[in-house]
Amino acid sequence: MRLNKKVIGILTAVSLINVSDPVFAAKTTQNSTSTVKVELAKTKTTTTNTKKSKMVLDEEEPNQLLNTIVKNSRVTLNHKTNFYNSEGKKEKKVAKKNKSYTIYQIRTIDKDTFYKTKNNLWLKSDDVRGTVQYQENEFSIMNLTTDKKGDLSYSIDNSHPIIKEMTVKHNSYVYDNDGQLDLNKKGNVTLIKKGKKVKAYAIREVANKKFYITNYGWIKYKNLEENSKK
Repeated sequence: MRLNKKVIGILTAVSLINVSDPVFAAKTTQNSTSTVKVELAKTKTTTTNTKKSKMVLDEEEPNQLLNTIVKNSRVTLNHKTNFYNSEGKKEKKVAKKNKSYTIYQIRTIDKDTFYKTKNNLWLKSDDVRGTVQYQENEFSIMNLTTDKKGDLSYSIDNSHPIIKEMTVKHNSYVYDNDGQLDLNKKGNVTLIKKGKKVKAYAIREVANKKFYITNYGWIKYKNLEENSKK
């Protein structure tokens, strides 16, 4: 969904925040040059250049409906305004100033962002203040925040990182942040064997190739599968 608004707080860092278990510990630090250091057990320290890699976000088409995280999506009217229908046309029904609404869906029509309330009534984001959330991808939550002036901004929330338990589908090499085979001190490649259980923290893309960042390093996206939930 193209919002065409100002952007704040986009986090291109790997979404690892003080995660630990008996086997390993991982953390990230960020400096003023937007370089992220990732420390992983059993793998050497790697430095991520954000100019070469990027967080992979879902491709969204214009007018696509996005379901919100309802419990975290609520806005308040800045002023009296008409509701809209699902096509962005004004309705006769009026929403009163300072009244609050829970938001269930998001849609962009002709560069305007609309929020769905109950009974299929919509509000334009310019007319409200507050924050609406939706699941941007399997690891990140998108925040849409509008201030009292009706200015809309958005940011990715990685404050609660999602860790996925994955299994290596077949013998797989470990790569560095440039998408090159990661070599150990002896100059040998690192191989993770089929059936190995790994923890995945984020998806990154380098040279049009997708990788999972795991506790063993960067592994090709297609080489991992999520463990089935019993």
